[in-house]
Amino acid sequence: MANAAKSPIQPFTINGRLGGVRLCQFFNNSADLLHGHKNWIDTYFVPKMKANPNAWVDIYGHTSRLGSDAANATLSQKRLDKVEAYIKLKHSGINVNIRGPKGEEDAASFNIEQKDNDGYWRAVLIRWFGVPLDIPTPDYPEEKPPFHLPPAPKGCWLITGVDTFGLPVHGPVSAGKIDLTLRNDQGEEWIIHAYGGGVGAEIRVDGKEAALGAEKVAVSAASTVKEVYAAAKEFGKEHIIDILRTAAMKFGDSQNVSDTIKAAKITGPSGTTGGVLLGTKWAANLTIGQIVAARSFTIGNAELQMIAGGGEIGLIVFGGLADGPSRPWGYYQSLGLGTLKLGGGVGGTLYRITSWKKLPPQTWDTN
Repeated sequence: MANAAKSPIQPFTINGRLGGVRLCQFFNNSADLLHGHKNWIDTYFVPKMKANPNAWVDIYGHTSRLGSDAANATLSQKRLDKVEAYIKLKHSGINVNIRGPKGEEDAASFNIEQKDNDGYWRAVLIRWFGVPLDIPTPDYPEEKPPFHLPPAPKGCWLITGVDTFGLPVHGPVSAGKIDLTLRNDQGEEWIIHAYGGGVGAEIRVDGKEAALGAEKVAVSAASTVKEVYAAAKEFGKEHIIDILRTAAMKFGDSQNVSDTIKAAKITGPSGTTGGVLLGTKWAANLTIGQIVAARSFTIGNAELQMIAGGGEIGLIVFGGLADGPSRPWGYYQSLGLGTLKLGGGVGGTLYRITSWKKLPPQTWDTN
């Protein structure tokens, strides 16, 4: 059953008769019409107005008392404009007499306290004249705002996805494609596509052997790192040698980055979290152009699977040795469900950036 007090459609009476309607419960700081607003306009309002072409309407935009007077005046105008545009999309010949952006004036006239944000005041009032129109105003269900991925802190970039495709680390060589997803302080998500190759080594224990494999993994870990380093030398990838050397220093900073990200509570529904830094500074105000300027990056990573769950930590350095110590770098960690495997691996891969683009905004409807 709909909650009448939270319904986005509220009747407005004049001298005891229906003379208008409040389209209320607009989402905070938004001028977008709700589903209930559109349904009422389509189903009840527009058919009546088309049947009475001599009628006219006045439209008033309103806000709650949250925010400044100037911001609320602007927001009420936007709400008014959006409602009028939608009505005219459905009934282009409607007569609109008065357009009044009222800001928080209506709420203030009822002595509503400053900073009150009740959805009743976040509204657009439509009043009709010319004929006694008895337009139904049924109760609609309450609507909740969609979930938006939160932005990174001011001046910062988050790493929200590191997805590799192709050949994983097997033996001394790895190769394939990677999609690196970043999010900035404007909430924009960018995806970087790259191809690359490198070196690595792993230990895997699958199936029934998994329960007996923990000691094997532990004993082999040190020799695995040495194997990767030796393979990197033989493979001749100076960038990979550099990333493995740098990792010892950068991973010392990575826990601070990780703790800061967790404390900010800004991670979305993703199994990957991390940040992009410049030197030791996270809030470096980098642009996407500065991050991809060298058209390459190198990843050093370590992975561990423990039957029921697994994870990976990685270090990303954008650019090569010639770009110097001031190049951007990043840290990430990924967690996921296990694959009934016990094992681990380390590796280093040099990637060449082929393209990058901004992704469309992602939302999840919470209704």
